[in-house]
Amino acid sequence: MKKTIIILLLAGVYSLHAQIRTDSIHVVNYDINLSIVDFTNKTIEGYTKLNVVSKVDNLSLFQLNFKSSFSIDSIILDKQPYTNYSFENDLLTFHLNNIISTGDTLEVFVYYQGVPFGNNWGGFTFSGEYMFNMGAALYEVPHSYGRVWFPCIDDFTDKSVYSFSICTESHKTAICNGLLKDSTHLADNTILWRWELQDPIPAYLASVAVGEYELYKDIFHSVNSSVIPIEIYAPPAYVNNVPSSFTNLKTILRHYEACFIPYPRERIGYVLVDFNNGAMEHSTNIAYPYFAVNGTSGYEGLYAHELSHEWFGNLITCEKAEEMWINEGLATYCALMINEVLYKDENPDIDGLKVGVRDLHRSVLTTTYLADGGYYALNNVPLENTYGSTTYDKGGLIVHTLRNYLGDSLFFKGMKSMLAGYAFKNISSEGFFSHLSQSTSVNLTDFYEAYINQPGFFHFSIDSIRKSAGNNQYRVYVRQRLHAAESFANSNRIDLTFFDRNRNSHTVEKFEFSGEYEQRDITVPFEPEFGIVDFHEKLADAVIDYNLYLTKKGEIIYDLVFMRVNITDIEDTVFMRLEHNLVKPDELKNDNPLIYRISDNHYWRVEYVGNATGELYFKYSSAYSYSPDYKLMQGYTEDNLKLLYRRDASQDWQAIPCVRGGSAINGLFKTSLLPGEYTLAVADPNLSIDKYIENNILVYPNPTSGMVDISISDKNITCFSIFDMQGKRILTHKVNSELMQVDLEQYTSGSYVFKFYKNKKQVEKAIKIIKQ
Repeated sequence: MKKTIIILLLAGVYSLHAQIRTDSIHVVNYDINLSIVDFTNKTIEGYTKLNVVSKVDNLSLFQLNFKSSFSIDSIILDKQPYTNYSFENDLLTFHLNNIISTGDTLEVFVYYQGVPFGNNWGGFTFSGEYMFNMGAALYEVPHSYGRVWFPCIDDFTDKSVYSFSICTESHKTAICNGLLKDSTHLADNTILWRWELQDPIPAYLASVAVGEYELYKDIFHSVNSSVIPIEIYAPPAYVNNVPSSFTNLKTILRHYEACFIPYPRERIGYVLVDFNNGAMEHSTNIAYPYFAVNGTSGYEGLYAHELSHEWFGNLITCEKAEEMWINEGLATYCALMINEVLYKDENPDIDGLKVGVRDLHRSVLTTTYLADGGYYALNNVPLENTYGSTTYDKGGLIVHTLRNYLGDSLFFKGMKSMLAGYAFKNISSEGFFSHLSQSTSVNLTDFYEAYINQPGFFHFSIDSIRKSAGNNQYRVYVRQRLHAAESFANSNRIDLTFFDRNRNSHTVEKFEFSGEYEQRDITVPFEPEFGIVDFHEKLADAVIDYNLYLTKKGEIIYDLVFMRVNITDIEDTVFMRLEHNLVKPDELKNDNPLIYRISDNHYWRVEYVGNATGELYFKYSSAYSYSPDYKLMQGYTEDNLKLLYRRDASQDWQAIPCVRGGSAINGLFKTSLLPGEYTLAVADPNLSIDKYIENNILVYPNPTSGMVDISISDKNITCFSIFDMQGKRILTHKVNSELMQVDLEQYTSGSYVFKFYKNKKQVEKAIKIIKQ
């Protein structure tokens, strides 16, 4: 708590100073001249020349960010020695002798020396005979870290052009942004390396690395017919691994150009650094870790992520750190997009993009809120979480959702328009969606309000399907729920997929609705057994699901859905859908004083078509405050924990028989395999099971006002009979499907017994139903 408070206070102070600087001045260019030869004391010395332009009239004071670990030797202002400055708290303040007006320029030379600052993520690192910088500080506020080696406006929004003159020992090379213009051997046995970057960047993207490097060179033929050099600087021990580690670099570049705009810089550059915690997207000079250059393509997602920043982050940049998803969320998704060309497959279980998005989705739902300490809106992530999972992972997942919402044609059209229109500029989340709306002619206000401007996630479900008038017409009831979100999403576009008994499927794309509920007649070319929302995984929704095609007996464990399936008998192929729905299930339709409360944050759903029998195991966990059943179990013991079941939302929850194993805080409920929904409840230990599963038979609801649903998973059961309490048979019916209904409305209130038969032999137990 104390650390968070300090960070937020510092952030507030920094925001004020940053506003003063960026509102009053702009640095047109930096010319950084440094000697980096003292690796023993880890010092640098030299000067930076800045061309400063006033953005206001009557400017009498301006400030630059600069780490106070340096000592300033002297300052020259407009060719005159200058002493009317102060230097403290990482701010270099100039008190001007003469007031200047809008458009006036100042030429500033700052001469300095000292030990550049660095920590475990950000700043300078001296490692043996190598030195490099990381321009973003993950754990500092502000995050931009140009100030650790030159005086600057250390803000995402101020972009400048750069030149670098770096003096090194004769056996070393200095690598910076842009193109190498010259290298000069000096009389003192040093070399002066001159680099120039012609297109503007913010200070955090400026970079330098010094060491004994060898150069791997190649060229890339851009879609706009330009020939762009590829330069990868590596220590001698790694240079032979470069070609195989970067084997797909050109393919990735071509894919990015096809999706977005031509590569926007003059060089494609990487420099290898001794860093074990990631990489950094310095423009044209990406700092890339040794471990990722191992002679395999195993880390291509990492260099693809950093490369994509040349479009998202380096070309267009978020206006403020709280909206870093514009930089990092888009880069996360770009790194997944490369799988469209590298590992595309018709099988969704091995298709590169689908597998990548699926893994990302599951990770975001299960770990992001824990890693970041809560749920945040993408356009207002706290500064201490700027580089957290919400920004990267949820940001990438929402980009995937946006792509599918618009469709590929409009999505990439909009991205190309934005990259061209905002090249070398900054953009806010609101501006991002405003431009997309204009360029695609699709109003994205509701999407922005739902997915960017509030925390949490949305959950969509088909509550029920009913036959409607007309051939192949079915009324579908759709519902939206919230998972840590504040308000319902409007203008939703979701896909509905229906399955029949023969595993045939039919998808209705972009079913549009707003608010919590929708019902509509749609055409399905067969009688659906059940329906699925987002079967093709286009949404960042609050459900973890598995689509399985089973062909053999055995147990399958899915920890992320807190579920196991044990198939004990199977014929042919069975399609099975498993869902862990991370939202509050419906309350009981009818009050039951013996059921105290049901889960308030999750429930399961199982659907399948085909002939199979087996068992379901549902995991419960209340060990920690973040465990799914922690809140449910507070004040209760293991004896109170019950498993509830219903076929769908048209039915009420009922307690069902099951076998429980494990402790009070962790364990499994085992029950028979039946399609439907399941959740947990705490109840009176003596709660009676009003309906039960025996030989894979379920009869519900109990009590009933008339209609009774019967679910039969055992294919050997051929018929059933109903008897009144006098033992009179009132009905016999053949079993012709797994799901059947009988109507007791015409019969008097009381108890009735259902008996089921296998080859004319009654199963062991009968089921008693009460008609009210």
